Amino acid sequence: MDLSIRKIRGFVKAAVRSMAFLPLPMLFAGILLGAGIYYLESHTDASAFLESNLPSFVVKSQDTARNVLGLFVAGLMTLMVFTFTQMMSLFNQVANAYSPRLLPIFTGDRSLQFTMGFYIGTIVLNLMVLLSIKSDEAGEVPNLSVLTAILFGIISLMLFIYFVTTISEKIQVGNIINTVYQRGMNYLKEESSRDAFTERDFAPDTDRWYTVTSPIDGYLGIVDHPELSKLAKQFNTRFYIGSIKGDFIPASFPLLSSERELDAKEVEKVLRAISPISNEYADWYQPQIDLLIDIAQKAMSPGINDPATAVRAIDRINGLLGHLMHIPNYNFMQDDDGGEVWLARHTFSDVLADTFSRLRNYSREDAAVTHSLLKSAYSLYAASGGTRYLQKLLDNEALALVNDARMYLKNPRDRKALASQIVKWRRSSRQWLERPNKLQDSASKKERGIAL
Repeated sequence: MDLSIRKIRGFVKAAVRSMAFLPLPMLFAGILLGAGIYYLESHTDASAFLESNLPSFVVKSQDTARNVLGLFVAGLMTLMVFTFTQMMSLFNQVANAYSPRLLPIFTGDRSLQFTMGFYIGTIVLNLMVLLSIKSDEAGEVPNLSVLTAILFGIISLMLFIYFVTTISEKIQVGNIINTVYQRGMNYLKEESSRDAFTERDFAPDTDRWYTVTSPIDGYLGIVDHPELSKLAKQFNTRFYIGSIKGDFIPASFPLLSSERELDAKEVEKVLRAISPISNEYADWYQPQIDLLIDIAQKAMSPGINDPATAVRAIDRINGLLGHLMHIPNYNFMQDDDGGEVWLARHTFSDVLADTFSRLRNYSREDAAVTHSLLKSAYSLYAASGGTRYLQKLLDNEALALVNDARMYLKNPRDRKALASQIVKWRRSSRQWLERPNKLQDSASKKERGIAL
């Protein structure tokens, strides 16, 4: 893929996520609609047809038409400025309460963009119709233009009700969590269906390979792996991408390793396929998991103190991890008639350890969240399909949770309830933890007749 094509793709992707993605073309649509109606008024008998067949919908006075259109223009401008100012303030409050990373999700919402675009298009249409009403002795009124402008103004008022209802639902934290979870699931589906990628148990020794450095301070984003494979074949070499997707790469930092030293022209071709981007890359599953972790952590902060939201976020994280654990760790790619391209990847153990560590350390004093994390570890254990490697990882995370619970849960009743729950999970999964009763203090154990 040529560098210019990658830049165009990046520009299009940024434009799609911009708040102006729909408003700008809808503004031009309003201009074209106004010009088209004016053409019909000038070259057809549309106004006379409306006046003869729909006299009740015709405004016969020029002054009345101007007043109505001016009212719509002023009202819609006031409504648009007030509505979107308040909405942006509300978006900032929600983003500050749970995660600043939520703001692009809000501003990229299609209902927000469509409503803003419809308002702007209607205002432009009304202005064009207003200018087309010329004062003359005949007092002619462009009936089709005026009627169309009024109809669009009424639809704008109806759209306001839809917009407020829709946005008020989307900013609810439960819907936010579901949206982030669905995005993560979509990225996981893309990850699991990658052609020409395989998982290899070994990787080449790249210590003596030649490095290609990053030309800018940026993030590793979209990599054209097929093109790299073709270049590897063409240059009679092998490539190793040592940075992981989404990593920040400073300028002059190693970006890629080549088994053979490349000349300047070859390096230029390679950089066209892997050149870093200036903005953080979020089009994959890990940023979605990180965002859910942020929401859970913010929900457990002293200023919010909302364990129910934290538990809901943990449940969705559990769903993403359950799918991720069965996706192969693709670290090798070779296209048809191409060369070898090796990749550094996040392993499931890395993602699991990072996720549980961040959640555990932030909320280990809360019994409900600790219970949810243990439940998550248990469900992942049950979904591991009997893979000992995965079961060992989850055993270690569960033991870490138990150790933290022993240290930070001081109430004997909470400890007893959690230990009892672990026993149930252990029985249902045949073998869970070696000694789940560690959570109980001596008095509680003696009450239940459990020997130390």
